[in-house]
Amino acid sequence: TATRTVTSTSTATSTSTTVSTTTTTTPCVSPRNRGTPSLFCFSVMTVKEVPLIENQFMRKQSIFACDDYAVISSMKMSIGKDECGWDLWTWVNDLPEVPMGQLGLKGVATKSYLNTETFIWAWTTLMNSGYLWRADFAVKADPDCVFFPDRLRTHLKPSLGTKSYFLNCNYNGEAKIFGALEVYSVPAMKVYQAKSDVCKGMDWHGWGEDLYMQECMRILGATAVEDMAMVGDDRCLPVTCTDPSRASYHPYKDLDDYQRCWTQSVNSEMWR
Repeated sequence: TATRTVTSTSTATSTSTTVSTTTTTTPCVSPRNRGTPSLFCFSVMTVKEVPLIENQFMRKQSIFACDDYAVISSMKMSIGKDECGWDLWTWVNDLPEVPMGQLGLKGVATKSYLNTETFIWAWTTLMNSGYLWRADFAVKADPDCVFFPDRLRTHLKPSLGTKSYFLNCNYNGEAKIFGALEVYSVPAMKVYQAKSDVCKGMDWHGWGEDLYMQECMRILGATAVEDMAMVGDDRCLPVTCTDPSRASYHPYKDLDDYQRCWTQSVNSEMWR
């Protein structure tokens, strides 16, 4: 904004005018996609997933269409520059190596990644930052998840203000949290913050992080909300990207495949 001040002085023979201008510069603020309910979204990124995250940030897709967001990684790097020319830096966690589960071994409940410790650290980082508490819901999205935050908001409005978590995968007839897209209300996460030692005391070393959070929320007394229309995935409820009723689709690890799915879904929504 600019303020213009004019001062005049006169004499018998002439009149002079002095003009002074003061300019105040307003700091540039990168625009965010605000909505109700508000979402704090994050992804944990590996080296292989950098191109996906960079593309999403450039196009303001996935977590970057939430009210606020963070990318957690073991690498300190810039994802890209925002509209103000500022770098978006990763939040660095010294993440442990993540082995694959071997079903049949004692205590192992998955043949996928045994990544619970990685996400215990991630949630701790987010809670300590303070940014998480400004939102109504906390959302974890995998980098290969084609995710539409605005669609998700319509699913979450009935649970606003409750201590809730979402079972979004019909896995062999059982309702489960599906790790590609996880949603927790901030009131539920406040309970987790206060009582996380209870969850960390579980025998979780053979689990994936989605099972850890599901059992944790159950033990802490949060309300489980079943919503099988959040995610399209062959392991849960298969749908194509041309079905715009889903808030997300998974998995799309190839950059071209990811963008093709996003475009198909947006185009289908326009003609719905």
